[in-house]
Amino acid sequence: MAASATETSSGTVTRVLQLLTLIAQGEGEFGVKDVAQGLDLAPSTAHRLLNLLLADGFVARSNLRRYRIGPEFLRMARMALDGNDIVAAALEPMRAIVDACGETCLLAVYHPHRHTMSFVARVDSANPLRYRVRMHGVETLAWGATGRSILAFLPDPDIQQVIARAEISPGSGRKLSVTELKTDLAAIRARGYAVSRSQRITGAVGLSVPVYGEAGRMIGSLSVTVPEQRFRARDEARLGAALITASTDLSRALGVSGLERPADSARRASHVAQE
Repeated sequence: MAASATETSSGTVTRVLQLLTLIAQGEGEFGVKDVAQGLDLAPSTAHRLLNLLLADGFVARSNLRRYRIGPEFLRMARMALDGNDIVAAALEPMRAIVDACGETCLLAVYHPHRHTMSFVARVDSANPLRYRVRMHGVETLAWGATGRSILAFLPDPDIQQVIARAEISPGSGRKLSVTELKTDLAAIRARGYAVSRSQRITGAVGLSVPVYGEAGRMIGSLSVTVPEQRFRARDEARLGAALITASTDLSRALGVSGLERPADSARRASHVAQE
């Protein structure tokens, strides 16, 4: 039986959305073969989808066989970011962290439907980074201070879903140890911030704290990334304190009420849920 027009249209919309996600997460130019492999499509289908996006300016041609992100895609991305209350509210606390610590600050948002996160904003310091932080990609919660500072304060069923994926470390390639992860999550809850070395990016030390919105909803995290050669153990407490202060200010700006630090409230709620 032939598929209905509605089913066909719905399938096309889904594939176009998947293609836009693939393009946003990519690096530089791409071709029909890249799209076909990335989405497990026939080359003819990939070509048709690219032509749909080309017609509306979401992709542009680099040459006869290659494509790049188009002006309409960039325009809509800028509109979304400019209108994003989270990013707008985060910029001042992020600048305060950079001024206090002299290191790059990153804002990540949590994707609750997938239990993943993405870096959506950064404020750079005068001190250069020799590694690249991928912006707007889909990142694991299982590795790196940024992800684990979110994961530590999620309900246990959500934590178990992340554990079940058994993702390897993007930085070192190590397999995920459930015992080690649970020990680290408990330590994060106890001190209010996460610390990691070369888990997400080789040669990087990360420190991170969770950020909350109205009704204690998990929004994401604020983090500082420091090259290993610049990091000193004595810096940890200072960086952690600066992050907690900034997270408290940002969480209150996003709707968290009361005088208790958001991390303290989440830590207490997490303990109650696990008893």
